[in-house]
Amino acid sequence: MGRAITRSWRPIQPDAQALLPSNAESHHRNHTPVYDKGTHEKLLSASFRFCEDYARTIEAELKHGGASGTGVSKSKSKGKGKERADTGKGGSRKTAAKSTKSQVNPPTTPVKPTPTKAGPKTPAKGKRHAAEPPPPAPPEATALVGRAVRKRFEDEWFGGTVDSYDHPYLKIVYEDGDVEEADVGQARLLVSGVDVDVRVQYHFGSDLGWIGGKVLGRYRRGCVIYEPDELPEDSTSTAMAWRVKFDDGDLETVDLCLERQSRDARAGSWYIEADPGGCASSVGK
Repeated sequence: MGRAITRSWRPIQPDAQALLPSNAESHHRNHTPVYDKGTHEKLLSASFRFCEDYARTIEAELKHGGASGTGVSKSKSKGKGKERADTGKGGSRKTAAKSTKSQVNPPTTPVKPTPTKAGPKTPAKGKRHAAEPPPPAPPEATALVGRAVRKRFEDEWFGGTVDSYDHPYLKIVYEDGDVEEADVGQARLLVSGVDVDVRVQYHFGSDLGWIGGKVLGRYRRGCVIYEPDELPEDSTSTAMAWRVKFDDGDLETVDLCLERQSRDARAGSWYIEADPGGCASSVGK
């Protein structure tokens, strides 16, 4: 008997040099053009032929009544499908151009119009309806008409009068001929005549009486408005509240509203000590 031959398998290591491309192949790969003009022309010609064939197919279907089931999808004509025109800067409206190529020989079968109920007759062009009357003047605006006002402009005081009310503004005519429009809140401030650096007298009640002071500015958010004990609770407002430095050294925020602008010795009453710039006092008018 012969001797048994034992074989051992060993993976063959490839030759690294054999795997490397030759100089000719490397040169050919590195310089192969990405764009081939001939291939591009063939693809372009094929796409044009496909489009022409497809157009002829659609045209034939339309001539024979349409729906032949060749994959042409029907567009949705119902529902909320209206596109909004884009409005660019400057107010010009950009609208999409209508395509004419897709409308190849549209069907010419006449469609019977659907009868509709006759609606109400519309007024003829040029016929105008009577304008709605303006709303009536509110009582707080009516109470200001005829009252004297004063306003400081560049350290100079100007007097005037609330002339009339034209919704929603009050017309103010000044002594120098100028005219100004103001809402009710602004007009109330002008009628009061209060401004920064104006001296006022304020009545703190029967115990303290009148105390004078100098106005420093308007009400600041978060400040507490002083209310004399003799006044009803929560009877003050921030609309015409001012910060005043009084002669006794106290700094208080008080309500200098028109309803309590008076020289009567009652708690909460107030008045301006002297009319600035020689303007007539608005108290009692």
